[in-house]
Amino acid sequence: MHRVRRSCRRLREEQSGIALVIALSLLAAMSILGALYVALSATESQIAVNENLATKALMMAETGWNVAFKEFANVNFNDYTHNANLSYPPTSYLEWITVPNIVVDNAENNGLRDERNNGDFVWEWQPGDANMSLSGTNLPESFRFKIYPRTAEAGEDEFYVEATGRVGNATRILRIGVFKDSGYDYAIFSDGDMGEFTRGRDQTIGGRIHANGDICFRPESGQTLSIVTEGLTCTGQMIRSRDVWGRDAPPGSTVEIKDGDGVWQEMEGGDPGTAFDSENAAWTDADSTNGIEGALEKWDGIVRDGQLGGEYIKPPDLSAMETGGYFERKAALRIHGGDSQTTSSGVEISDDLGDAIKEVTFYNANLDEYVTVQEIDVAALSASGYFPSNGLLFADRPIRLSNADELLSPLTVVASNSVYTKGNFNSVDKKPASILTTGRVWHVSSSWKDEEEYTKGDLTKRQASNGTTTINAAIVDAVPVVNEANWADLDGDGTPDGYSGDCWANSDFLLEVWGGGPERMLVKRGSIMHLQKANMADDPETNILDEPGEIAWQKHSHYMPPVRDYAYDPDLESPWNQPPFALYVAKVFSWEEVVP
Repeated sequence: MHRVRRSCRRLREEQSGIALVIALSLLAAMSILGALYVALSATESQIAVNENLATKALMMAETGWNVAFKEFANVNFNDYTHNANLSYPPTSYLEWITVPNIVVDNAENNGLRDERNNGDFVWEWQPGDANMSLSGTNLPESFRFKIYPRTAEAGEDEFYVEATGRVGNATRILRIGVFKDSGYDYAIFSDGDMGEFTRGRDQTIGGRIHANGDICFRPESGQTLSIVTEGLTCTGQMIRSRDVWGRDAPPGSTVEIKDGDGVWQEMEGGDPGTAFDSENAAWTDADSTNGIEGALEKWDGIVRDGQLGGEYIKPPDLSAMETGGYFERKAALRIHGGDSQTTSSGVEISDDLGDAIKEVTFYNANLDEYVTVQEIDVAALSASGYFPSNGLLFADRPIRLSNADELLSPLTVVASNSVYTKGNFNSVDKKPASILTTGRVWHVSSSWKDEEEYTKGDLTKRQASNGTTTINAAIVDAVPVVNEANWADLDGDGTPDGYSGDCWANSDFLLEVWGGGPERMLVKRGSIMHLQKANMADDPETNILDEPGEIAWQKHSHYMPPVRDYAYDPDLESPWNQPPFALYVAKVFSWEEVVP
């Protein structure tokens, strides 16, 4: 009996020892697991931090790319930072940057934290710097970019814009391919909504058409809009039921567009949802077997809105046309206010030009204000010996081109305000020519007079010249699609402010009576681009223009329209017939992230 008790006691003691060993083992295991958990948590936390920094570095690279693309647009997509083999500087060097605090990483000591001496354009921020951090991490950050042609071939029109973003130790690199194309390959190009097709007469348009926004088709009742094109595209909607001013399309109008086989196909009108446009349920139908004809099938892929693959096309930045921008820096002849004209090297030549350039003031009834322009007698300028040697003339104020029937040689005129043409332009022995402005391009006939009794008198006194006035030029302007005071929405409530002027929607930039009596025709051959970024006066009541380059709203429509004969000039399709310093547009063709 005592042996049994001693055996049980011994068994309990042995079991207690085993339990202690197991407990200690479990405790050790738990400690190890706890340590592993802490380590894993720290690792995951660090991974999260690294992923966050990598995301911010990618955002920094995207910022660098956007800055680079803007600067590329500022120089009309012509100048770049590196050659195709990444050597630098190239012949067409990007030497003018508008974004502050960007330096070139070259052999000089520029104080960069990450100095590579490779020619990149760099923006850096470090804790303690006065300028603002972009990432908000309080870690050193930067972006650097380079722009270079895809190949070393002459005339290469494909480029890479490469940007590197860095936040802390995280680095991401983007390389995006950009294709540049002549802006004058388009019959009409608009960097925004397009309201071109709202006319009271039949209209025929030939050539490519594109809008970075909506396109509205609203001919007046009984009128026909006919379009022959290899590409009618936009990034927004095609709208047949109304115009950009919100007016319903009238019944009895016709819009017809030729398909790929050259057969006219109608874009039927009607109410929203009924009219055959982007708001119609059948518009995007791509099934050729269901008996429903969508836009792609109807026009064989020629007509494409944003739903059907219409791509954004980047035009040059408006700053390229402003004072101090790309075109002024390249111009052989520069026109300034106060009767001051200089060569590209800054030599004053006003006295040598005589009356070829003079200051003129007249009343513009559409704007309800007096306008002062520098009038350029193009024939006299040619005779003076100072016709721009490289074909580029820049003016930093409004100008008027007169006596311009024949040009001495190809010519591009750029103005950081509105341009007026008087009489024919480039109508004799036509040469490549273009007119670019950050405002409007106005046309008056050779009968125009500057005297107040003519400009402020009864409209019937301002009779345009009989016969035909011809303008042969690519024309680029910058006023928005709605630039009439009574249609402006300056308070931002989504509706016109109701200014009590008498300005019609879609007013043309004319000042005379072209209709009535003998038919007067205005003929335009070229290309039309609307950049739509003009600096407009804020108050249509007063139109006080107190900023350089500011453009007034139109208050009235003091003109009668001509017979319009507007068409694309097919000569512009040839690279050999481009005006000097032709305007380019660009679009992205590839996007990739490069492993550092």
